Amino acid sequence: MSKSLSNYTVWEIRIDPKNDIMINSDRLKRNGSYKGKLINGTIMKRVLLFFPLLIVLLSCISSRKMLELRHYDGAVAKSAQALMKNPDNQKEIDVLAQAYNLANDEDRQRLKFLMQSGEPQVWEEIYERYMRLENRQDLVKPLSTSIKQRINYTYVDYDKDIIESKRKAAEFLFSKGESLLAKGDRFNSRQAYDRFIRVKHYLPSFNGIDEKISDAYAKSFSHVLFQIRNNSGKRLSHAFEEDLLKIGLQDQGYEWIVFDTWPDPRIRYDFTITLNIRKIDISPELSTSAQFEETKEVEDGLEYVLDANGNVQKDSLGNDIKKIKYKTLRCTVIRFSLGKSATVDGTLDFLDNDGGQLIKIKSEPISAESKFDFVYALAKGNKEALSEETRRLTTLTIAPFPSDDQMLLQAADRLKQYTFEVLRANQHLVQ
Repeated sequence: MSKSLSNYTVWEIRIDPKNDIMINSDRLKRNGSYKGKLINGTIMKRVLLFFPLLIVLLSCISSRKMLELRHYDGAVAKSAQALMKNPDNQKEIDVLAQAYNLANDEDRQRLKFLMQSGEPQVWEEIYERYMRLENRQDLVKPLSTSIKQRINYTYVDYDKDIIESKRKAAEFLFSKGESLLAKGDRFNSRQAYDRFIRVKHYLPSFNGIDEKISDAYAKSFSHVLFQIRNNSGKRLSHAFEEDLLKIGLQDQGYEWIVFDTWPDPRIRYDFTITLNIRKIDISPELSTSAQFEETKEVEDGLEYVLDANGNVQKDSLGNDIKKIKYKTLRCTVIRFSLGKSATVDGTLDFLDNDGGQLIKIKSEPISAESKFDFVYALAKGNKEALSEETRRLTTLTIAPFPSDDQMLLQAADRLKQYTFEVLRANQHLVQ
């Protein structure tokens, strides 16, 4: 599996001594934020055996199939696991012999090529290759002596090579991080931070690494000023603007972005995001009413059943026939509807502070509405005729119309939510 020095991606699945599954990618695109376990410049994620996809991979794909797919480490792991349970399984011994030696040959050939290249950036991969060899060896080591003889197992002490390659990888990364940090911009600072974090993983006590990580981290952020501009021609209360400026942008987990809602004279802002309020509409207070009647049929005792001649009918035993008598209950209802609305329209403008001049890079429309809707009812007549909903309306206390400022404050809450959504979708513009 020969690869170039710079652009390679190798995925492997292996089982560690604790029977956790390890997924390893030699090179992942990094953005300065790590989740999972960072190992040798790679991101290692432990996934428990119950994870459905990996159960399928390990239980449904045979070691032979993995071997045919050239997934040698997967085949080694699968076969070794099977042979721990049944050391006499000849098929698994054959697969293990092929996969183990092919994987080792592949790593050793790659190591030879990397060592001959003489390029300093190869030390991370060299370290990873030695770790693979050692991990693969450790996976097979617990098997019986007869099995190890049949697969040509020979123990090799990789400690010296691992220590040396780890040290040289850390030295290269530290030097590269310093060069990137010296460029002074936030993009190179993020790359420098990435390098220093990897150094910290390799050699936690590397001289000066903590200071470099802190320095690179601090210089990696873009500083964004969030502000409000009222261009609607209508007065906005102080409470409205104050509520919007309590938007809590920093709590939303934006990567590599620091937001301020009040300008700090000590900071040179990279970007400005302006909530430009262009239009405010507040409807008049609307009140409508409608009168209607609700009825209900209820039992009202019994009455005789009469024939066509007006005589009481008899049953077969000569008894008078009776039936349930009903009466209609009636209630007059006046239903009142109160309504008021407020709409705030505008744009969220993204501005790049390029050389002190604000250059608009994008403008997104944004709108929020608050509504006041209240319904109540008055009833005159027999309230037993009312439906459950109408009866509920008659118990309500009349609510006063909210003020214009109250309506706008409600709209401000919705405006903040929409602002979050637009910023989330466009955060790449200010990173």
